[in-house]
Amino acid sequence: MKKCSFWKRIAAAAAAIMLIGTMGVSTMASEEFGGAGEDKGSITVHKYSRVTEATVSNPTGEAITDTSGLGTPLSGVGYTLYKLDMSDVTLNEGDSLTDVYETTIDGDNVEVEFTTASAASVTVDATIVVGESFTDEDGVLVFGVNGGASTLDQGYYLLVESTVPSGYTAINPTIVSIPLTNEDGTGYVYDVHVYPKNVSEIPITKILDDTSKTYHVGEDVSFTINAGFSNEEEGDNKVTSINDLRDNTDTTAVYGEMKITDKLVDSLKYKSSTVHYLTDTNQKIALTQEHYALTITNNICVWALTDEGIDLIIDNETANGKGVALVVNIVATVQVSDKALTNKASSYVKKAGAGTNPEEKETPDVKVPTGSIKISKIDAADDSYLAGAVFALATNEEGTTFLKKDGTYAEDITNIADLKAIQAELLLVTTDADGKAIFSGLICSDSEETPYRLIEIQSPEGYQLKEAAIEADLPTIGTTPGIEITVVVKNYANGTIDPDNPKFSLPLTGGTGTILFTVIGILIMTTTVVLYNRYKKKNNV
Repeated sequence: MKKCSFWKRIAAAAAAIMLIGTMGVSTMASEEFGGAGEDKGSITVHKYSRVTEATVSNPTGEAITDTSGLGTPLSGVGYTLYKLDMSDVTLNEGDSLTDVYETTIDGDNVEVEFTTASAASVTVDATIVVGESFTDEDGVLVFGVNGGASTLDQGYYLLVESTVPSGYTAINPTIVSIPLTNEDGTGYVYDVHVYPKNVSEIPITKILDDTSKTYHVGEDVSFTINAGFSNEEEGDNKVTSINDLRDNTDTTAVYGEMKITDKLVDSLKYKSSTVHYLTDTNQKIALTQEHYALTITNNICVWALTDEGIDLIIDNETANGKGVALVVNIVATVQVSDKALTNKASSYVKKAGAGTNPEEKETPDVKVPTGSIKISKIDAADDSYLAGAVFALATNEEGTTFLKKDGTYAEDITNIADLKAIQAELLLVTTDADGKAIFSGLICSDSEETPYRLIEIQSPEGYQLKEAAIEADLPTIGTTPGIEITVVVKNYANGTIDPDNPKFSLPLTGGTGTILFTVIGILIMTTTVVLYNRYKKKNNV
């Protein structure tokens, strides 16, 4: 049996976007919509994500035209709709179904217990009207429309979130009425729109602002980090709002801490950032450097609210709305790298006067779509993974122009010896215990293949060096951002024959190297010896 208990007063309903109207009616429930006519209605669910509880409400049930500030639409969220049997419920003047109710769900059996301002508790049954249905890619689900006509009878309904989106906390079962009084109080809304928002289980999110493009070295990429003024501590150390970050009990105020950390990987170089706070009316209020401190150490960026910043957010509640989250917009420049372009952010929220340090909460990895070449290094005999192979990357078909750590190029390299001489300047990757390595941040094209060549400059211990250049062209960018290929490279153990390495192979494609001069020298020496022996034999005759 699952039991959900919660307060549902008007203010709470607004904060949770449940769009439940106040029912100040003095007759039996069977007559509660007197004057509304016999029209039927519908319920449209608009599903969005968020990291904080506070949000914009629309208690009339009418559609919100500007949804830009409501968060990210969530698809695949399951809802089941029940009709409440209200025949035994009497609502007196001043009563509201949003006062207190408790829902008990046991399989198909659902009961709702109400406690109103003027009456004792009453338990009512709920009958399934529409079985579990799911939000579409826009986060929308419609109950009670058939052939363009509304089909739901007037009355009270219970909306239950039966499949919760991954990584989010389920909303409480919610009462929705058909109809609701419209905004100006002159009529009724039969096609009711509700905007339930799930709160992320992680009180911080990080998103890539433009996911439609493929990024490469030298380009800027921007992210938005949104962290709620809350933590997951228990008891006296729990933070539920910005007000918990300041304690005015004593003469001198005591402040808590709020900071966001972004651990940029080496392939992303910090360029700039702006900081705002978000209000429960969806305003973004800019903060200045007086209100936060930014420190950058080893590519780790930390934005921490100052006491002045905490004061500003708390004291400006009347003018701007209550602050619910800290928002950082960060711009970084893509660098070539031997690591994937993924990174994460974290938040740290400590209550004023708290005796212990709270746990830092991290976002999932955020991946930047880019051109990447993955290497899988294996034993040619048994396909086991090989660690310790070192590769350089050539950026032309001839294998003579090589990528350096700083994103520039070393040109006209035609042999291994010359390549090793500038090894410290090159961008090199080394295969790990799983035989894996990666070059990322690479330039690729939306019109043609981009040529790349892998050059092995050090083989795994006990294996022959792969002398031939290995083709690793990146294909044309498709409709999905990011190009990533995997190249399997086999090594042969010492003492075995590598069919891909001819006895006198050139060290690099298109290069002559030192082997040619060695061969010529051997031929000259051999010819000299042969001629000398003939001459000696002739003179001895």
